[in-house]
Amino acid sequence: MACEPNVDYGPILRVVGLKTYFHLRDGTLQAVDDVSFEVGTGKTLCIVGESGSGKSVTALSIMGLIDPPGRIEAGGIYHHGEDLLELQEDELEGRIRGNRIGMIFQDPMSSLNPSFTIGDQVAEGLVLHRGLTRNQARQETVDVLRLVGIPDAEARYDLYPHQFSGGMRQRAMIAAAIICEPDLLIADEPTTALDVTIQAQILRLLAELKDKLNSSLLMITHDLGVVASMADDVLVMNAGKIVESGTVEQMFDSPSHPYTQGLLNCVIDAETQRDGSFEVIPGVPLVPINPGRGCRFKDRCTRRFARCNREEPVLLPIERGHYAACHLCDSAT
Repeated sequence: MACEPNVDYGPILRVVGLKTYFHLRDGTLQAVDDVSFEVGTGKTLCIVGESGSGKSVTALSIMGLIDPPGRIEAGGIYHHGEDLLELQEDELEGRIRGNRIGMIFQDPMSSLNPSFTIGDQVAEGLVLHRGLTRNQARQETVDVLRLVGIPDAEARYDLYPHQFSGGMRQRAMIAAAIICEPDLLIADEPTTALDVTIQAQILRLLAELKDKLNSSLLMITHDLGVVASMADDVLVMNAGKIVESGTVEQMFDSPSHPYTQGLLNCVIDAETQRDGSFEVIPGVPLVPINPGRGCRFKDRCTRRFARCNREEPVLLPIERGHYAACHLCDSAT
């Protein structure tokens, strides 16, 4: 497999002030609201939060896959310094998506086309981005299928998605995402639909491929076990906002936002299963349709006070590289 050399221009990806809104009959859903972060060269960044927190919409915004009634209202998405929001769709499709940035979707069965063979779907990137015919791309595709752990890859090239197990389908999706050796991989809940044993295999495969390709990884997950095993850096999202960010060590050793603390307290291990001592975050996640004033977590927070009702918190430094958006972290409070 040939690839362009990775040149270090600083962060592989820099997202600045991203706002992705959905204009609905009931109001404006602020799915991603003023989100900024970086993915370092060769690093793994995990975005964690409950369903509906804005994680997947953030990933789809980066890939330029937001459909009406959704729209990117503001911000910048910089890949090696180039603002992807300035590109036309044909340029994004032809030069970036699937070539320099690969994405692994949550459900491989709905992402793979049942009418085409696995091999042809994985080879699509070589056809689109390198101008190869399918015959020319076949051997390289077989090599990549082997690389992701699909046995008897030559024969399986001609099979259809329904002839693959769930784990093998996910490996095929990973093969499609890396076929052009992107410098950034985005994985949206890549193990959710798989059993525990296969989950571990897929996570190990992603870590190995990231190192082999010298790429960076942006992983979307709700599983703190995945975060602990994979992440260098972590973003915690709630109701479209980043509420905490830092290194994985900072997030687990000294979580500062009540939401992050609540997520960690919700982790169930063998001991908590036996004695029932695990905690839950009260209430239900806010759907940020015309969210109004104040902190978006205030109705679920047991430590809220008057300022939380009237003023939205901003990200404040806790220590070097560690930030939290909570009035409790503000020394002026």
